[in-house]
Amino acid sequence: MLLRAVGLEDELRPDLTEVGLGPGDALALVSDGCSDVVAAEVIGRLVNDAPTALAAAERLVSEAIDRCTTDNVTAIVLRHVPSSSREGRAI
Repeated sequence: MLLRAVGLEDELRPDLTEVGLGPGDALALVSDGCSDVVAAEVIGRLVNDAPTALAAAERLVSEAIDRCTTDNVTAIVLRHVPSSSREGRAI
């Protein structure tokens, strides 16, 4: 969970964490407009059930809006796709 916002301090001090992803794994980054109203388990299910990373991000934003979030909503989803299966496939 990111706990800092860009622009609040003069000096930018990012938190960095290395995460290993294997084939089929996904990483979802969402703003508090999503995480405040959508439980982590639901976020995981929506990401895992989506056919593409783009579809997962769109579903996360829609879910937050459906749950009447009061904040802006941003979702970025990355999915590890083996190089041999990338050709001609939306990720």
